[in-house]
Amino acid sequence: MEKPNIKKNKTSILALMVPLVIGGVIGAFCGVYLAELVPDGLSFFENIVIYLALIVAIVFTVLFSVILHEAGHLLFGLLSGYKFCSFMIFGIDLIKQDGKLRIKRYSLPGAGGQCLMCPPEYNDNSFPVMLYNLGGIIANAVVALVFGATVLLFDLGLVPKLILGGAALVNLVFALVNGIPISAVIENDGYNTVMLKNNPKARKAFWLQLKYHELLAQGLRIKDLPEEMFFRPTDEELASNSLIAFMANFMCERLVDEHRFEEAYSLSEEFLAKENKIIQLNRVIMVSDMIFTELILENRGEVLECLLTKDQKRIMAQLKGMPCVLRTQYAYALLGQGDVSKAEKIKSKFDKVQKSYPYKGEIESAKELFAIVDETKAIRDAEFNKN
Repeated sequence: MEKPNIKKNKTSILALMVPLVIGGVIGAFCGVYLAELVPDGLSFFENIVIYLALIVAIVFTVLFSVILHEAGHLLFGLLSGYKFCSFMIFGIDLIKQDGKLRIKRYSLPGAGGQCLMCPPEYNDNSFPVMLYNLGGIIANAVVALVFGATVLLFDLGLVPKLILGGAALVNLVFALVNGIPISAVIENDGYNTVMLKNNPKARKAFWLQLKYHELLAQGLRIKDLPEEMFFRPTDEELASNSLIAFMANFMCERLVDEHRFEEAYSLSEEFLAKENKIIQLNRVIMVSDMIFTELILENRGEVLECLLTKDQKRIMAQLKGMPCVLRTQYAYALLGQGDVSKAEKIKSKFDKVQKSYPYKGEIESAKELFAIVDETKAIRDAEFNKN
């Protein structure tokens, strides 16, 4: 193998500005009303209490807006013929397994919530996508309109005005930042809508992603999924549509789960060396798998250094609850650094994660790969001692 040639994806300026826009707008709103809210002549302690109450109100308003957004996806998904699969808010995941609702732990960087649903049947090269995809934006926009109109049309006291006005503004911001197409660590609803519009192949890929999560929630592993759920995107599709480009990640993950490490590394390298629309989260997972397979196969320091960029390390650290990342970190600590103590800490973290992780198949796969790392370590130690 040669050093990997991986093209970098550029994060849009708009994506970087989103957190600043949210904070700035909320801060500006608070500043407008704060002078009216806080009367003159209050003690230092009374001022502190008011400011803390305001901060709590903002936190609850943001939490309400996130829940509302995901509830919008749920509602319009149900209206479109989807069935409930999982509902995640800030790392708490309510998931349907074996006909029962269970509470698990699952989170994604860049997403405060996520509502995944089981899609209806794929007929005539299509299935309903727009209402489900835009449901969160619609919910936030409607609440922003209703609360905003209430503040403008009715004579309210200062506190109700602040609460309803703040909720209207935050929901408006949520509707905008989810509606304006943005691709960063993950993609927002507006971006997915653009990718889905008038593109039957993208709709098929989107359906496969939802079906993939539905089957994983039932405990299946990616290697057990039927062959027809996989297809290779063309170079043009890889470079132009992120939903279709996801299928590249899908193929590579399957090869790793089948322990076909050389093929997984080679295919990942091939996809990432081309112009591609693979989103940052999937890209990081793909490179993480390349790091894992390199450690198992040849363990070349210069290749690992090339793969372990600052961005790769940073986002992998944010994905500390994902089994696929933990087993790569374990392999790197044990095989790349020879740090047994660090490896044991990572293994302990995995043991904690697996107790509440929602996807049993991923846990089973990770356990096998942890064992392969241990076996590889033992073989290399024996060869070293022999020499």
